[in-house]
Amino acid sequence: MLSRILNKSIIKQLSKSYFSSTTQSKQSPGAGSADPKVGKVCQVLGNIVDVKFEGPRPRIRNALTIKEGEKSVTLEVRQHIGDSKVRAIAIDSTDGLLLGQTVKDTGHYLDVQLGSGLEGNILNFRAESLV
Repeated sequence: MLSRILNKSIIKQLSKSYFSSTTQSKQSPGAGSADPKVGKVCQVLGNIVDVKFEGPRPRIRNALTIKEGEKSVTLEVRQHIGDSKVRAIAIDSTDGLLLGQTVKDTGHYLDVQLGSGLEGNILNFRAESLV
């Protein structure tokens, strides 16, 4: 009987910690903050881009942007490397990226808002019309 009570209390504690961690992971920290994380490109290998941040790193799956004039490159964080670097996959072409370019963390995941206004349109993964 005592083992059942202990097992139930352990299961409750584990489930509380699991559900609190999953709800926290869905909300990316930094979302809506006034000071977005800023980093610099430190390596480009094809569509893989390593970015070094001075402060805390963005979370895995966060979207990063690099803007150079009218060109904008979107990245998604896939791996933390060391203390201050992240490895990201470029969603766009990396042609013309330079070492030291400024990278900004958007503070949220890549997502596409859907609605009745988009029905019948052909979109790419960034919700830009292809036609």
